[in-house]
Amino acid sequence: MAAEARSFHAGKVEKLERELFEAYQRRDLSGLDRILDDEYVFIAPNGQVRTKEAVRSFSWPQYERLDVDEIRVRVYGEAAVVTARVTLQGQSPLDSVTGVYRNTRVYVRQRGQWRAVSGQSTRVA
Repeated sequence: MAAEARSFHAGKVEKLERELFEAYQRRDLSGLDRILDDEYVFIAPNGQVRTKEAVRSFSWPQYERLDVDEIRVRVYGEAAVVTARVTLQGQSPLDSVTGVYRNTRVYVRQRGQWRAVSGQSTRVA
């Protein structure tokens, strides 16, 4: 893939990644459905594996702050890997959700559309 095409697709994937975090913050299930593939799997910071359905039904925290920066997208043909730093401040029904995390997400282009197929988050010590 030529550098210009990689740059174009990297921009599309970065936009989707930002929209995904906005969907989490707004609890927007239609936004999640648009971005997450039906086979999506997420590995939470505690090591728990969540399917797309589990992500959709998860009791999300109320975020006072959800900042995403240091986004880097690398495109490899029909796949893209995104890394980012996420700073959270919020409250879930059980406890405080505050901290800095490093996220990795994998997108695959299927039938011309980029979809997230895997994600993982690690709390920064």
